[in-house]
Amino acid sequence: MDSKPLRFFTHQPFFSAVRSGDLESIKRIVDTVTKDEAPDALMGMQTDAGETALYIAADNNMQKVFTYLLKFCDVDVAKIRSKSDMNAFHVAAKKGHSGIVKELLSIWPELCNLCDSSNTSPLYSAAVKDHLDVVNAILDADVNCIRIVRKKWKNCIAHHW
Repeated sequence: MDSKPLRFFTHQPFFSAVRSGDLESIKRIVDTVTKDEAPDALMGMQTDAGETALYIAADNNMQKVFTYLLKFCDVDVAKIRSKSDMNAFHVAAKKGHSGIVKELLSIWPELCNLCDSSNTSPLYSAAVKDHLDVVNAILDADVNCIRIVRKKWKNCIAHHW
C-alpha cells in the first residue's frame, strides 16, 4: 500500500483546520505532529488538489494562519504548485491579498520571478485584476520582474501608469 494516501488521511484534520481558519487547532496539530516528524514534512503535504496548507491560507487570505504556517516553511514549500498551476505567492497576488504578498516578498523576493506553466507571472495576474497594491509591492521588491511578463501585458501596464 502506498504511504502517501495514508499520510494524507492522517493529516485530514490539519487541512480541515486550515480551511476553517482555526488557528488554535492548527497549533495543536502542528505541536502533535512535529513531535514525530519535521515541520517541513507537514508543510509540504498536499491535498488531492495539490494544495499545501500555506497555499490554502494564502488563497483564502487567512493572514494569521498564513503567518503562523510560514514559520515552518522554506522557500521550496512556498514554491509548491497546486493542480491549478499556482503556488501560494501566485494565488495571493492573483486574488489581491497584499498582506500575504508583502510578507512573502519580505522573506523571498525571488518568488515574484516565478511563472506558471503558461509563462504567466504573479505580476501579470495581479495587474489584469487591477490589484495595484500588489503590483506596486512586487515592483518594489524587484522592478526587473516586469521584464518576464507576457508581451500583451505592456498594454495593460501602460493603461495603469
